[in-house]
Parts: sequence; structure tokens; C-alpha cells
Amino acid sequence: MGKRGNGEGCIWELPDGRWRGAVSLGHDENGRHVRKWVMRKTRREVVEAIQNLTARKKANQPIHATKGTVATFIADWLADEVTPNRDASTLRIYEQACRLHILPPLGRIRLDQLNGQHVQRCLNLTAERLSPSSVRLVRTVLRTALRTAERWRMVAGNAAKHANIPTQREYDAKPLTAEQANHLLETVKDHHFGALFTIALSLGLRRGEVNGMRWENIDFTTGFLHVRVQIKRISGTGVHLCELKTKKSRRSLRMPRFVIDALLRRQLIQEAQRIKAGAKWKETGFVFTGPHGDVIAPEKINEVHKEMLERANLPHVRFHDLRHACATLLLSKGVTLKMIQEILGHANFQITADLYSHLVEALRDEATNAMNEIFNSKNPDVAPVVAFEKSTTIQ
Repeated sequence: MGKRGNGEGCIWELPDGRWRGAVSLGHDENGRHVRKWVMRKTRREVVEAIQNLTARKKANQPIHATKGTVATFIADWLADEVTPNRDASTLRIYEQACRLHILPPLGRIRLDQLNGQHVQRCLNLTAERLSPSSVRLVRTVLRTALRTAERWRMVAGNAAKHANIPTQREYDAKPLTAEQANHLLETVKDHHFGALFTIALSLGLRRGEVNGMRWENIDFTTGFLHVRVQIKRISGTGVHLCELKTKKSRRSLRMPRFVIDALLRRQLIQEAQRIKAGAKWKETGFVFTGPHGDVIAPEKINEVHKEMLERANLPHVRFHDLRHACATLLLSKGVTLKMIQEILGHANFQITADLYSHLVEALRDEATNAMNEIFNSKNPDVAPVVAFEKSTTIQ
């Protein structure tokens, strides 16, 4: 069998010509002695395998290969890591991303055999049917899960760490102009959901936030609308009233007079529906309801939105683009990005700045032109303002 080198453990040749070795790896957390066996074609391969195991042990990396699949691990991760430490809304988002987009292509692969190519193919497939932001979410969820697998010493590395988001064409939002927005509001004024569009355009609420609004969230005395919850459709379980994603999403907005008027009209419309429904009426407290007081599905808002755009003879835009229209119209009137962040309920200022930075650049040009007009109008003989040369020194 020959003399063993340092760190080689116990090695011997089997009758069939293969080599087998064992190495002591100390004791586990329960005090039990840990020994790992390896079998290879040559003695050299056994030595290399044992040295690799010893090095992994010293580096606190996984030693025992797991035969569990990605699907098994994801189920444990959601139950043991996400559920106790994240809110219900985040859990639903993670669960849906896993069930719909991660597990179908990756679920049957053994966790310890998952590699970067598997992950990249998963993201490429996802990019064929989802928006860039949704693909980024899928990658984030998978990265987060595999970081836990590393911490649990189930994998040696994070297979999603260096995965790239496939190049996609970002949706080019086309917010309504001030003239188009006014025309839309005039068109929907007498519609039973007219106030819904008024709120979306003037206060920038998301679809779920408008849908989940209750009369108790509206204070006609002070003129404030309090955004507290949202309605979302969760795949496989139906429509639910959910908490808002971030603290910034919980906000109180002062209503313009025309928004208050629209909501008062909505009250009269709902009261007429209540009388007509009689005993069939369900008292849910929501502002926007069906003919019997029941919660309306999010998809219903999209249907009405499309119908109202056609009635107003306006180009198709998403309902979410009414939110963008609110921001762009406020910016055009000089409202600061910080205030727009507060109105829209963005989690941080950077989100607002990234979304509307191109509009800020345009406003800077307008400001420069305005200054030229102000001072040139008083001094008509003054030459146009030109940029200074780099070498110009101002005293």
C-alpha cells in the first residue's frame, strides 16, 4: 500500500484495481466522528479527492453532497427562512416567482449540480414572456435563495451570482399630455367608475391602491385621502386585500377640489346601486364596487380603461401610464422630484430620479431658455449666452 503522505488519510487498492480512501474530518455539531470515503480509478485521484475534502473542511465549505433537488430546497427555504422573516406580501412574491418561473426549468435538478448555465437558461426563458423588471425579480429571488443554501452549507457557491439579465426592449411609457388627460377626465366624468380615473391621473395611485380604497380612508373634512392597502390577484388563490409593499407606499395625499367632487359623485352612484340591489347588496366599504357591492377584479379596471380610451378616441396606454402622466404633468408645473416621490409612494428618491431624469433634463433646457428671455428682453442688444471656453478664468 506504500507510505502515506501528509493529509492523504487511509488509502488502499481494491481487488478490482480501483482505489479507495478515507479521511477523518473531525467531529460534527453533535460530537460524532466524521469520516468521508472516496473511490477512484487511481491512487493519485484518491489522494487529490481527499486533499480537496480536507481543504473544503478548513474553508468551512460543504462536504457532503446533497441529493435533494432545487424544488426540495426551495420549499424548505420558503418555509424555514422566508416565512418567519419576511412579511406576507414578500412571501407571496417569492412563492409566485419560484412556482411560475424558477421551478419549471430548474426544480428537478439536484441542488449540488445546479450551475450558472442552468440559471442563465432559466432567465433567458423568462425574458421571452416577462418584462425586464420581472426578470430581475426572478434573478433576485434565486440569488437570495442560493445565498441561504451557501449559508446552510448545502452548496459551495451561488450559481446565480453572475447570471446576466438578457437584453430586452424596455416598455416605452407614453404618458398622456395635459390636453389628453383633461379630455379623458371629461369623457369619464359621468361613468360609474369616473372617479377611479380622476384619482389615478391626479394623485398617481397604482391600480391595486385605487381598487383597494375604502370610504374610511377618505376624509372629506380635511381633504385627505389615505393610501393604506391594495387589492391584488394572487395566482391560484384569487383576489386578496394586501398590505402595501413599503412604508413609503403608506401615504396621505391632499385631494384637489375636482377629486373631491368626483368622489362625491361616486358616493351618489354607489348609493343608487345599493338601493337597486336591495337584499343582494354586500357592504364591503370599498369605494369602487360591482353592482352588488362586491370587490371588483383588477382585470375589470383594465377593461374599463380600454373602453374609456376608445370612447375618448385616445391612443392606447396602460392604466399604469396614468401614474406616469401624473408625474410628468407635475414636473412640467415645477413640482420637485422629492415631492413627486412622496405623492407616488416610491420607496426611495433614486427610483423617482431614474424614472423621470429625462424630463428633468428637458426642464433644465426650459429654465435656461426662460432666463435668456428674461434678461434679453430687458437688454435687447445683449448677445446670446455662449458656453465658456475651458481655459476661461472667471475673476
